[in-house]
Amino acid sequence: MSYTKLARFYDAVIGDRRDTATYICDLIHRYNPKTRTVLEIACGTGAVLGLLSQAYEVTGLDRSRNMLAIARRKLPHVKLYLQDITSFHLNQRFDAIICVFDSINHLPRFSDWQKVFRGVKAHLSDGGLFIFDVNTPGRLHRLSHSPPWATAFGRNWQILTITKGRDSIYNWHVRVLEHRRGNHYQLHAETIPELAVPMKDLMNWAVRTPRVGKIELLVRASKEPAIRLYTKLGFVEEGRFKNRISLPDGKYVDDIAMAWFPRRTTS
Repeated sequence: MSYTKLARFYDAVIGDRRDTATYICDLIHRYNPKTRTVLEIACGTGAVLGLLSQAYEVTGLDRSRNMLAIARRKLPHVKLYLQDITSFHLNQRFDAIICVFDSINHLPRFSDWQKVFRGVKAHLSDGGLFIFDVNTPGRLHRLSHSPPWATAFGRNWQILTITKGRDSIYNWHVRVLEHRRGNHYQLHAETIPELAVPMKDLMNWAVRTPRVGKIELLVRASKEPAIRLYTKLGFVEEGRFKNRISLPDGKYVDDIAMAWFPRRTTS
């Protein structure tokens, strides 16, 4: 997804992402407190990267020229690369790599997700940490049965509708009505596909794949119903999902972040 039409509205629509940056910093501090360098893949306009740059030496990459152009204007001090997250190559390793805002869901095949994981592993320092989040199948299913919702930003409007596509694809139909004058608006529209991958499939892949390391699933503290549910079922230990278990498909969980600690291949 390249956001060719909507890139210039992106920051205004998503608003201040300080809460997301704080959450990422907390996870990094908890799991890899010696982190100095951070790479964000699918960094978009740098909404999170700019905030992380206050604490870390950051680098970003994205496949959208339009999004990166905005990021470069905002963050002239940050190294930014035009690359695809399924095939990126940088001559550097990082202490932590992040991929947020369900960007990995935008890849239409699980084999593409695995390419991302391999690329991340090749770019992580020993003991490095990969943090990414996903939209669960349950959430995408629920959103596809919800009515469209509209959000005002300035004198403009965003209208978002989610529909079920073929197989496990859900399509996010994003329409922006840009105010021109009086009662006149200009329509800008893009469709963003997302792949729904059951959490148990992702965990099973991690268990079956040699040297993949450890994956922990984390639920944001604000999602109290989800935390209570999983604690009751015995899937959570001190706020973290246990490793190597048969997980539900995330039907009742809206927001899942994952921390991955890949093992190095010894030669």
